[in-house]
Amino acid sequence: MKKATLLGLVGLVLGSFSTTTLFSEQQTGTLVVTVTDIDPDYEGQLLVTLFDEEEGFPNDYDTGVEIKTIPVRTQKQITVSFENIPFGTYAVAVLHDEDFDAKMDYNWVGIPTEGWVCSNEVFPSLRSPYFSESSFTFDSSRKTLTLEIDY
Repeated sequence: MKKATLLGLVGLVLGSFSTTTLFSEQQTGTLVVTVTDIDPDYEGQLLVTLFDEEEGFPNDYDTGVEIKTIPVRTQKQITVSFENIPFGTYAVAVLHDEDFDAKMDYNWVGIPTEGWVCSNEVFPSLRSPYFSESSFTFDSSRKTLTLEIDY
């Protein structure tokens, strides 16, 4: 009888702990990205892509975690939100895709001919930015990035 009561008491105590106490839920938040200095003389679309690894960064938008596509008309600034993003390391790549082909266009020397910016606003000469240069830690319920696009 004492054994059954003891087991019942242990079961009651253990049952009072929720699974979130024993196994912490993955924390998520909202990442807000504001792109400024958009040239309204060029229509097209703004591609804002969130990456969580080097592979594909910054030009292979299909490998990103999430992509937001916003028509550009007369706006000089656009804000997008990525919601329920798990805490971790990320980078953002933005392209003002003026000709709707969903890829960066270059001149004959290899210099971009469309507006772009990556998180941390890294603009290296003669190459695309690396994920490691553009990445940031996302570890709060809400984080805001403001990126000035370059043409």
